[in-house]
Amino acid sequence: MKDDIDELKVLMDSIFNYPFESTIRDLTNF
Repeated sequence: MKDDIDELKVLMDSIFNYPFESTIRDLTNF
């Protein structure tokens, strides 16, 4: 059960962090 929760957290982190990092990268290009 704990492993499932950890995997879900990692998945959610990647989903939320990817667009955020892309936005930061776009902003720093200006």
